[in-house]
Amino acid sequence: MDKRKTCANCRKNPVAINYYKDGIVHYRSKCVRCTRYKIKTSPPGWIKSGYKKKEKCERCGFKFKYTEQSRVYSLDGNVDNADWFNLKTICLLCQVEVQHSTLPWKANKLSPDF
Repeated sequence: MDKRKTCANCRKNPVAINYYKDGIVHYRSKCVRCTRYKIKTSPPGWIKSGYKKKEKCERCGFKFKYTEQSRVYSLDGNVDNADWFNLKTICLLCQVEVQHSTLPWKANKLSPDF
């Protein structure tokens, strides 16, 4: 049995079944909710500004094997400020430390990794 992929739009729900042919299930690229209500998501501001995630954590130096191991944070706490000097790529361990510290850093919206 094939495992359904997640929706390319919302990245939350499994994709909808499109049709069956010769015993094979063919899926859509979006979930039922995104298809039915024509929901469109825009990329985060840091992607629109051209910022690329770094290959290693800018806080501890951990080198990422997968892009899911990193997050983009805004140093001044304003996620709408997409200036490159305001953005930092950090690992998930540093993310926990930042959340428990008094730093004003805020997490930016996640981007689809596809």
